Formats: sequence, structure tokens, C-alpha cells
Amino acid sequence: FDTPNLARLALPSAKRFAKIAPASPHAQHMPAHIFVQLGMWAQASTSNKNGWTTSVEWVERKNLAKSKRGYHNLAWLHYTTLQQGLIKDAEAIFAIQQKDMQEGIQSQSNLSAGKYYPRMLAAAIIETAQWQKAGQLTSPDGWEPKSYASAATHFVRGFAAAMQGNIAEARKHLAELKTIGEKGFRKNFFKRPENLQVWQLEIQVAMKLQQREYDAAIQLAKQATVIEEKLPPPSGPPRILKPTYELLGEVYLQAGIPIQAQEQFAISLGRHRNRLRSMVGAARAARASGDKSTAKETYERLLSQLKNADPGFPELAEAKEYLNDF
Repeated sequence: FDTPNLARLALPSAKRFAKIAPASPHAQHMPAHIFVQLGMWAQASTSNKNGWTTSVEWVERKNLAKSKRGYHNLAWLHYTTLQQGLIKDAEAIFAIQQKDMQEGIQSQSNLSAGKYYPRMLAAAIIETAQWQKAGQLTSPDGWEPKSYASAATHFVRGFAAAMQGNIAEARKHLAELKTIGEKGFRKNFFKRPENLQVWQLEIQVAMKLQQREYDAAIQLAKQATVIEEKLPPPSGPPRILKPTYELLGEVYLQAGIPIQAQEQFAISLGRHRNRLRSMVGAARAARASGDKSTAKETYERLLSQLKNADPGFPELAEAKEYLNDF
């Protein structure tokens, strides 16, 4: 039931499930599949934190290899923490992953720690819109990613470069993505060539945005939504890394077309409930279109979601500033 349309039916079970098997890392984590779908970030974080902690304790108790730790839980914990504006906590979580990953590379004993590196790298940059982090968060020495992981990393770095106006750098990563796509990779439910197509389009969207070619950016972003719409519904943190409807909404907003932006953010929030970047976009679009009632309601929801956020989190200050006028 971990799809946008069905998740609410599983909520009672999700609340009970972890209690049935408290010593099982997997049982601790699984309720998060429902909590994430419903945008219940605090509960999702608790599930993933418990799943990670239980896995670490289990590995130590059984004297198992570190590779048995629940890095899936850790990656989800990183994402759900960012959705609450807890940037410092998220950085500490990412640091755990990077430390284990580096140790694994050096000893060849824990290569599984690197499995979620591209997704955590993407979240650290995309969920905060801190594009400069792409240059600060370098890959661990000796990491040799497989083709799909390499593609995800090239997307993150290319998209971030484009958002900073570094078109030449963005084109380099775009070319790498094209090459990986042409060579192919072993595809499955999670690794799909369609993702690479979306990533190439999204880098081009970001490039057009920086060049203020809004019509071209809108058309490219629309192409990306058509591709994503044909993929399976999101079952957790977005595997597409940057949801396409969210990006299209941001393009419309930057192009000065806030009403259409509102429509796209609404679609994005239907697929990724209470997703922070889509909520921020929805609030800004309502504000820009003069829809004060919707803007107020959305900023209030945003403020509630960010109630424990780092004090310097920009969107927290933005919400407070807008609501102070009422």
C-alpha cells in the first residue's frame, strides 16, 4: 500500500507494525513507507532512526560485518530529516554514511555503504537548494560507482552546476549522462533508462532557466513530466531525485506565471505529500498570484512542518515573515 493513493489505508497497521517485532531493523523501518507517503516526517524519521539503531546494535551483538548495517534506513532518515529543515542533523547522518563508505572502500569489507551515496548526495543538495554544496561534497577517494550510480551523481552535479549558471560544467555532466544511457546498464524496477532521460531534460531545464529562456524551459520540463508519469508511482523518497512537476512549477514561478505554478505544485504534492520544496513553491506561487488565503494556509503548514528546524533555515524565516503580516 506504499503508493500515494493507498497509503492512508495502511496507516493503522503502520502504527502497530514496529511494536510487533522491536528487535527487527526491517520491521522498525517498514512503517516509514506509509509515513513518507503521507508526509508524516517526524514519524518517518523515528521509524528510520529506530531501524538504523537496531541494525547497528544487531551487527555489534552478533559480531557481523558492517555491511549488514541498515543503510537503506539511514538514507531514508537523511531524507526525512531534511524535510523538517534539520540541516545539521542531516549533515551528521550523511557523515556517518560517508565515513562507513570510505572505510569500506579502503578495506573492501563494506561496499554496501556506498549504495545510497548518490541519493544522499542528491538530497543534501536538492532538498536544501544549496547548489554550492555540489562542489563541497566530493566523492570519497577510491569510489568506483557502477553505471547507474555514476549517472545519478552526474545528474546531481550537472543540475547544481546549471542552477549556479555554470553552463560549461553542466554540459560536461549532460554529456556523461548521454554516454551512460547509450552504453546501457542492467535495468530493473528501481534502475530505469527513463530516469536518465528525465535527468538529461532537467539539466537542460536548469540551463534554460539561467539563460532566461523560459518558454524552452517550460517545454523541456513538460517533456520530463510526461516521462515520469509513465513510471511506477513513488514508493518513498523520489527516485527521480528532483520530481518533475515540482521543477515545472519552479519554472513557471520564475517565468512569472504563478497560477500555472500553483497547479504543478499541487500535482507534485499529490504525489509527494508535504514535500518541503513543493510546499515552499506552492506558498510562493500563491503569494505571487495574490491568493492570500492559500498563501497563508500553506505558510502555516510550512511553519508547522519546520517547527524544529535549524534557526537559520531560510524557509522558516520566510514563513514567519509572511505570517507576521496577518
